[in-house]
Amino acid sequence: MTHQEFNEVVARRLGLIEKVLASKGAEYVGSEPDRFHNFKLGAALQRCTPEECLLGYVTKQLVSTVDLIKATSNGSCPAREVIDEKLGDIINYALLLEGLFLERLQQMAHPAHIATNQEMNLEENHE
Repeated sequence: MTHQEFNEVVARRLGLIEKVLASKGAEYVGSEPDRFHNFKLGAALQRCTPEECLLGYVTKQLVSTVDLIKATSNGSCPAREVIDEKLGDIINYALLLEGLFLERLQQMAHPAHIATNQEMNLEENHE
């Protein structure tokens, strides 16, 4: 693969990232103002942090990718659609994790503004 061909791979992936994160955000979060609502609610239900919840979600993609890598030793290669889905999901989860970390840093810098979404979401679901 040439440098130019790889640059095209990167450009294509960046376009897919924007498209998927926008559509999945609308699908999973809807009108909820918190972009990380699902991770926080999932964390509250599992009694863990949103970051740990995300790790649970991405683990399925990682295991599947390991299986794809192992299959290459037999001369196999996944279809483009599978590559797009598995690796795209992992990249997107990494970006979402970055957002969760940055949000946590913000909260640590301004502790008076922390009203943990975990507690709020858990209360809302039990009312």
